[in-house]
Amino acid sequence: MPTEPQLSVAFAPLALALIFRAACGRGTITSVLLTSLVLAGAGFAILNLRVESVRAPVLAKSLHNAEITGVVTLVEFRFPKGQRLTISAPEIAGIAPEKTPAVVHIRTMSARSGAQPGDRIRLKATLSPPAKPALPGGFDYARSAWFDQVGAVGYAFAAPVVEGRADAGTLMQR
Repeated sequence: MPTEPQLSVAFAPLALALIFRAACGRGTITSVLLTSLVLAGAGFAILNLRVESVRAPVLAKSLHNAEITGVVTLVEFRFPKGQRLTISAPEIAGIAPEKTPAVVHIRTMSARSGAQPGDRIRLKATLSPPAKPALPGGFDYARSAWFDQVGAVGYAFAAPVVEGRADAGTLMQR
């Protein structure tokens, strides 16, 4: 499907199956089939709840030389040089707050940027939406990123500027 169904649409099959199952007698083949429909409807509704619980904005188009500020939550070193920074609650110049991704992955080419988890950083980067599969049936990074709430990926050639530590009371610091 191009879009996910609304929660009311997701719970409709479950509600109908429950109504029919309650109206049906016990111990018949019909009751067994309706019970399986109840379980399938419950599974569909639970999956839809999971999708809605992780829904976050995804970047609509590529941005070049975008100014980004945010809190580093993870630093991963990459071979042969550089690192990937996971930035939570970013502020991206030129993007409205309600359309800003919740999490951004940015690859830096500098091996030691000095950024540590919990640091508030500022940098300029080229951002794009998470990549779709390269081949039919191939790994779908965009799908994986969706469930991690990653709405943009990109790269920066200059090291980020550490502006300070995030508030000591944030969950990322605990």
